[in-house]
Parts: sequence; structure tokens; C-alpha cells
Amino acid sequence: MIHRCSLRVRSATVAATALLIAVSASAAFGAGNQGLSSVSDLSGYWETLMQQDFQIREAGPDFVSYLGVPINSDARAAALSYSADTVEEYQRECEPWPVTYLLMGPFGFKMTSTSDPISGALQAWHVTGAIDRLPMVIWMDGRTPPNREALHTYHGFTTGVWDGDTLVTTTSHVKDGWLTRNGVPNSNQEHVTMFWTRHGDLLTITGFIHDPVYLTAPYVLSRPWRHRDSLSAAQLDDSVADNYPDLPPMNCMPEEEDPGISNGYHVASILPGENRLLMTDPQMYHIPLSAALGGAQTMYPQFRKTLKRNYTVPQGYCKTNCMGTGLAGSGGNSFF
Repeated sequence: MIHRCSLRVRSATVAATALLIAVSASAAFGAGNQGLSSVSDLSGYWETLMQQDFQIREAGPDFVSYLGVPINSDARAAALSYSADTVEEYQRECEPWPVTYLLMGPFGFKMTSTSDPISGALQAWHVTGAIDRLPMVIWMDGRTPPNREALHTYHGFTTGVWDGDTLVTTTSHVKDGWLTRNGVPNSNQEHVTMFWTRHGDLLTITGFIHDPVYLTAPYVLSRPWRHRDSLSAAQLDDSVADNYPDLPPMNCMPEEEDPGISNGYHVASILPGENRLLMTDPQMYHIPLSAALGGAQTMYPQFRKTLKRNYTVPQGYCKTNCMGTGLAGSGGNSFF
């Protein structure tokens, strides 16, 4: 009799425990997937749209063109010493761009999610990489970042939370590298906050880049993407996708490209005062040198007032990178 009673008590205990686990898992799933509606479901293939900043995102910015970037004097000095041959140095040939390149490069991505195998709660979002950018993991399970001395990588360590239908991500532990493709550096103290918001088949990502070493103010970028049905279609904007039908993820093996640089014994650099491209933007676009050299003041409309006395409106026609298309007009006669 005592044995049967004990079995009934044990059965009841097991049933109650199972019910508690089921309720907890259901609650965790609901909390972890809060806001996962048709609006905030970010999964799928995303094609980058490059109607804005076409030259910067496709061919890359002009050298010595830092307008709108809130750099300090150290960042400016480093950028002015940057040479395009730097990426041909043997030890740098396979260096990927940091996580901020998601907002500055021409490539699309695929986004998928994984769930906790026990509770079913959303655990992480996964953003695929490209031929020159590493994949990115956005942890959604509340884990804390590692300590400040932990390994820094080009993709960093990213956590995310939902704010309504917007995914807010915070990235730290980014390895020092290049913020822009014309030599503005980023430090390993950089922090990046991104806001991912879906509007139908469009996705907007707005990034706030903080770097106490090289930036005097947050550098803000906002870029749009469009949902597509396949990875090859999402890899690049339509204007250049035909040339790259199926881009693989980054897979690089360094080799000697330029014997004078990539033999491991030379450093590509431009000495102070010897940058021959310093006046490129002032001569090509009639932009004052003070504007081309960037700084926080160049981010704001008020900066125009400081240039009014010495600025001359250019006459004639634009010859290259006109109207944000990256191309000159018919016969080079696009209006400036």
C-alpha cells in the first residue's frame, strides 16, 4: 500500500514538473520571439540598394575625401598616409573589412535565425558574410559581452534586443582596421549600434559608429535593402549583379601580387606632406580642401555658411561620378 501511494506521489510530482517546464518553455518562447510578426521577421535574402552613395559603396570613395566623417587629427593623419598598395601587403591581402562594411559595401546578405533547443526561444540571428566580410552573429538570448581583454575580431561580438518592431544590435570587440575604403582607420575600442527595421519587402539599417580613438562624434549611416528570393540575386545591386552571378563567402589565400610590396619586407605608406592626391576633390568638384579633409563640422548643413565667402560655384559640366551614379552622363555632359 505504501509502495502504491509512493508511486502515485512520484507520478504527480513528475506530471507537475513536466507542466511547469512546458509553461516555462512557452513563456520563454513568447518572450524570446516577442514582435516576430511579418514586419519584424528579418529572415531571408536581402539585396543592397545603392541609389544613395553609389560611388562609395561600389567603386569606393575618392582618396582624401573624408567629407561628412567626424574624424580627429590622428585619424586624418593616418588616412593621409594610407596607400592603395596597403591591401597588397602579404600580411594584409586576406584581411576582411570590419562589421561596419555591412553599411558601406555593395553586397547583400542572407539572414537566418536559430532557436534554443530546450525552450524554443529565439537564440540568435545569423548574417552571412561576403567575399571580403565575415559572417555576423547577433545573440538574442541575453548573454553578456566578454571582458574587454577578450579576443577582438573583424565581425566583433554582437547582442540584440527588440524595441517594438525594430531590432537594436550592439557590437563591441571589433578588431582595429579600416572604417572607410580610403584609409580612415577604426580602433579596437569602436562600438557600433544598429537599428534594423523592416517595412514590407524593404529593410532599413541605421548604424551609429562610436570610436573614442579616431572619431569626435558618432558617425551615422543609414542604408536600405530589398527582400529577394535567392542569394545570387541578393548579393549585389542589379546594376552590377550580372558580373558576379554567384559570389562565394570569403575564402582567401595570400600570394605575392606585387614583388615590390607583397614580399613581406615592404610597407606601403605615404610620408607626411607627400600625398599627391591631396587636391583631388578640390580640383575635380570645386570642394574646398577644408571640406574634403572632413571632421565633425562637415556633417552639418551649417558648415556651408563658413564656406560662403571663399566658395565658388563650379561652372560647366561634371566629368566623373556625376549625380551619384558613378558614371558621367552621355558624352560626359551631365550637369554638375
